[in-house]
Amino acid sequence: ALLPGAGGVWPATLEWASALEREGRLRAQLRVLGQVADQAKILDVRREVYPLPPGLLDPRAQEDLDFALKRAEEGGKALRGLAYRLAREVLGEKDARELEAFTRSLPLERFYWHALDRAFPGFLEQAGQKGAREAWKEALEKAVMESWRATRVFVGTQGRYLRALARGEGVLAGILQEVRA
Repeated sequence: ALLPGAGGVWPATLEWASALEREGRLRAQLRVLGQVADQAKILDVRREVYPLPPGLLDPRAQEDLDFALKRAEEGGKALRGLAYRLAREVLGEKDARELEAFTRSLPLERFYWHALDRAFPGFLEQAGQKGAREAWKEALEKAVMESWRATRVFVGTQGRYLRALARGEGVLAGILQEVRA
């Protein structure tokens, strides 16, 4: 709901908030609601409140926010793919449900999103300023590495696990290259 729609037009809610800010009547909080769903099943509902930096309603800050959210989603999708590949390497050609269950059990995505949750308020403060995107890319890289380290510990040290992790390192290198770009 915070991203521009078709034609690059920002949502009316942000336009309205911008008008309120110009009038000096804006309450300085940003509430973000969301849900995580798998097909028709809702897995999690989130409500977060962030302080709303005055500069966030500036077009450059909105572009930075769009950049950050897209990059975070791309990173999450790439890690989801890595987790599935690890599951296939560890379990072999198993039933799809079993592979999916193992994939979800890995800490890769959970640690990634948790690390980004911690970094996001700082990014909001920097959005629209020089260096905001670079700082976000650093936060993404750190989140990817934290989640990978946790996954290495979780998977274990048996031969097939180490082989799976070694193959995963190649995929991880590609993910890190994309994050840094």
